[in-house]
Amino acid sequence: MAGQQTHEQRAGNVVPLAIDSFFGRTSLLAGLRERLTQARDGASEERLITLTGVGGAGKTRLAKELARQLADAFDDGVWLAEFTPVDDPETLVQTVLEAIGVPDQSTRKPLTALVDYVRDRQMLLVLDNCEHVVTAAATLAATLLRSAPGLTIVATSRTLLEVSGEEVVAVPPMRVPARPDEPMPAAPEQEYESVALFAARAQSCAPGWRITATNWAAVVRVLQHLDGIPLAIELTTVRLRSMSIDELDQRMDALMQLLTRNRLTVLPHHATLHAVISWSHDLCTPAEQLLWSRLSVFAGPFTLAAAEAVCSGDGLPRETVVDALDRLVTSSVVMTGDSRHRYWLLVPMRQYAAMRSDERGEQTMLRCRHRDYYRDVANQAAADCRGPREVDVLQEIGRDMPNFRAVMAAALVEPDQAQTGLQVAIALARSRYFFFSGTMPEGIRWLERTLQAAPDADPLLRAAAGALDVWIELCTGQQHDDTWAHLDRAAALAAGLGVEFAPVTQIQGVYRIWAEGDPSGIALLHTAHLQFRALGPEMRLDASMALMLMSIGAALLADEQQARDITAAALQETEREQSPWVITWMKWSVAIADMRFGEPERAVQTLLAILREQREFGDHWGPIWSIEALAWAHAQLGEARRAAVLLGAASALTDLRGVRPDRMVPLADFRRAAEQEVRQMLGTPGYKAAMSLGARIQTYDEAVALVDQQDSTSLTPTQLTVAKLVALGTSNKDIADNLVISQRTVESHVSAILRRLGLTNRREIMIWVADHLA
Repeated sequence: MAGQQTHEQRAGNVVPLAIDSFFGRTSLLAGLRERLTQARDGASEERLITLTGVGGAGKTRLAKELARQLADAFDDGVWLAEFTPVDDPETLVQTVLEAIGVPDQSTRKPLTALVDYVRDRQMLLVLDNCEHVVTAAATLAATLLRSAPGLTIVATSRTLLEVSGEEVVAVPPMRVPARPDEPMPAAPEQEYESVALFAARAQSCAPGWRITATNWAAVVRVLQHLDGIPLAIELTTVRLRSMSIDELDQRMDALMQLLTRNRLTVLPHHATLHAVISWSHDLCTPAEQLLWSRLSVFAGPFTLAAAEAVCSGDGLPRETVVDALDRLVTSSVVMTGDSRHRYWLLVPMRQYAAMRSDERGEQTMLRCRHRDYYRDVANQAAADCRGPREVDVLQEIGRDMPNFRAVMAAALVEPDQAQTGLQVAIALARSRYFFFSGTMPEGIRWLERTLQAAPDADPLLRAAAGALDVWIELCTGQQHDDTWAHLDRAAALAAGLGVEFAPVTQIQGVYRIWAEGDPSGIALLHTAHLQFRALGPEMRLDASMALMLMSIGAALLADEQQARDITAAALQETEREQSPWVITWMKWSVAIADMRFGEPERAVQTLLAILREQREFGDHWGPIWSIEALAWAHAQLGEARRAAVLLGAASALTDLRGVRPDRMVPLADFRRAAEQEVRQMLGTPGYKAAMSLGARIQTYDEAVALVDQQDSTSLTPTQLTVAKLVALGTSNKDIADNLVISQRTVESHVSAILRRLGLTNRREIMIWVADHLA
């Protein structure tokens, strides 16, 4: 809903560029800003602008700077989706969903979820590097623009999208001085953006270097040779570390003479960039050249360990990779962040590297190494995804997803890789990454697609994939008849092997709890937990997951003794392992048991703490259920308006993501009870008004802010009455008799009063009443 932002700043994911990372383009930016604001206001129909130009011309940086300048101009934010790591067109929509912060947790198709999200929003979407997926990008852009009148799109591509209404804007090279023999202007860096870029990059490579009247002619000749192409300028200025500007000028002159002789039908600017990249390649050592060509196999950012494992050997000793990679970074061939934890190649550099790799005949060998390495990384992540590093491992999986997707996509078309693709999909599902990141439908799609591609895979692998598929389906509210059929197939595969298969036992238990509200699922999960533990240390993660699901089931469905025993024991065991994400779910179970059995205030305290932890480490699934449970607990405390607001917020989150809690029987029962109780207290008009307040939220952050706002120091009418009775010296038992409620409920009200007012004992309540209510 456009125009209902709750924060001072607009939403968006465009990170501001460093001060020295963008130069010039002033008039081009001004024109683009005007076009986009006119499109936003309906004064223009140009809602798709494609920035096109030669590779290295600065299309991406221009688009990012444009987005940064417009960050506050669109009610629902400015969002950047980068398509560079996308090799499979089918993952294009998922990439956009992740970019704009919509966890694809729905039973709907991803495109439907995306269209529903953008339909009534006023936002700017930047689609970067579309040329290698241009057909899919064009279809996506056309669909979104037809469905969302408030959406404006900026695309960067060397190939036009050819969508109706597309406005094409060429991004030219930077302006360079016309003649080297003319005097240097008084402020050359202000007059020529190419000079500003050259000077800035030169100074970062060779501190103290500056443009003078003496070296001006050489600088101009170099810039003219480079045709003002920003990437070519950046690659060339690196050489000032080891040569003077005059030497650089001479080298460039010789290079361009050769280029002129060989230039036939290639467009001039393309040829210039290719020549500069080739020159950078020629100046590399043999080890650097070999590493550069082999790095083309990575579909996205990679680590040093990945480069060593995939690229070493056959002429490149493993111990030389780190130094070669460091020199490639120094030469601006390879990009890296401040921490140097991840590396990547810009599109022109990767394309050049792939060409060199193909010339060497190494593509097949590299794809095999890449496939095997990321299969092992996925399996290791599933094994390591417990203990103190649990959240770190889950976040690392997210950073490696472009490479995991590349492996799984290759498995769909290369039969000899089919089982490996299935193994990767299983490992990612076992790690629970798809839950943590809120991308469960992506998990379902990869499991089903790799299963279909690997009909002859190990039957146990196929049974495990089928069971994991069902598990994710249940948590997204899939039709239960379909889910049971999928589970039957997985169970039949395991039965055919004559083994007790823990994954199937586990999902049978989950089905009983979620789909049927049947407490017998708790015993099945206990059995699965023991089965996983019997399989050895490599299955500890799976055993932990079975324990967590058993704890949730007990909290929701067991009697008081069993619920408290199981949830307490499960929390204790998980705390010994120190797995922070799983601990939040174990605490959630304890809070539900507290709420069910007379301690709703304690449940509120626990759930608020959980919610803060979940947001701190980027959980995209847990907050939905923490806010939902908070609403139930507040309803039990008689805090009707607060409960109704939170019910509205929880409904907004589940609706936004297409999750169907009404198909999860225990959750649906608790929600129904809370709604009835709150509606009774507020009346239908009051209930709807409070619900609508919560239903306005659009993001997790807004939902958490709303929870904080609801958890203010104000007391509810019931709490005010209890406080007055406490001030009169009335005991909890007498207060209970007076208000016709249980003594335990009175104790919960007293605890809430102390917490909200920041007090520590009943005497301080008496003083507060005397000061505020006298």
